[in-house]
Amino acid sequence: MLHNKLTQLKRAADLTSTMLQMAEAGQWSGLSEFQKQRTELLQQCFPLEADQQTANVRVVIETMIEQNQQLEQLCRKAQQSLQLELQSLNKNRKAVAAYQSN
Repeated sequence: MLHNKLTQLKRAADLTSTMLQMAEAGQWSGLSEFQKQRTELLQQCFPLEADQQTANVRVVIETMIEQNQQLEQLCRKAQQSLQLELQSLNKNRKAVAAYQSN
């Protein structure tokens, strides 16, 4: 049972690593599918029984948490960048509309 959960956790960690690499490369379109797969794996893994909370499991979880935090930070930065770009586009659109109405 532990081996199965550890394998699933490692697969979830691999997905997290892939997602982080994709975010670093600006490849946002595929992230949601990987997130869905990762969520399903994690739901199968948890909760862990007391005897399943081994050092190996802990290392995998800690690595996944660290990478996920990096991923979240990249997502926030991308979101902020998109918001600024959208604001700029809206200003330009308003300026064009004002120019055309005169």
